[in-house]
Amino acid sequence: MTLRELFQYATNNPVYLYYFFVGIPAFCFLILILFQNPNNALKIKWVLSGLCFLAVVPGIFALTLNIYYFLFERQSILDINLFLQVLPILSMALSLYLIKRILPFDYIPGFEKLSQISTIIFGIMAIMWIIDRTHIMAFAFIPFSYIIIGFLALLLLVRYVLPKLF
Repeated sequence: MTLRELFQYATNNPVYLYYFFVGIPAFCFLILILFQNPNNALKIKWVLSGLCFLAVVPGIFALTLNIYYFLFERQSILDINLFLQVLPILSMALSLYLIKRILPFDYIPGFEKLSQISTIIFGIMAIMWIIDRTHIMAFAFIPFSYIIIGFLALLLLVRYVLPKLF
């Protein structure tokens, strides 16, 4: 099965995606109602960690896929598949918002790993885009140290700004 066939199957059967991506924020909302005291929420920090991973991994994949489609494949915004390209991102944002209201991210095990992997993914996407858009001749006019400094600045920006968004 190729990725295209998997996307086609998911497009033909969107009910499973809908239940998954609506169920995660709904479960987070239920936990928010039941565990309003942070001391009680500390007891279920591993459940919150699992919910973070269930929401963030597909959300980052969908976000990366959207960046790839728009920057490299030049896909029109009118051709967006809402169940595959938008719903995971909305589910991730809403789930992270609700989880942060339950318990700060500092107490959730493994959350720092999610921000690190997202930094790596977006850094690689930035490098791929720069290489795709820049001609070899342009490198002769730009000192290589400027390219490295720009890349490090981009990584630091993504690394420290991304966690503050949620």
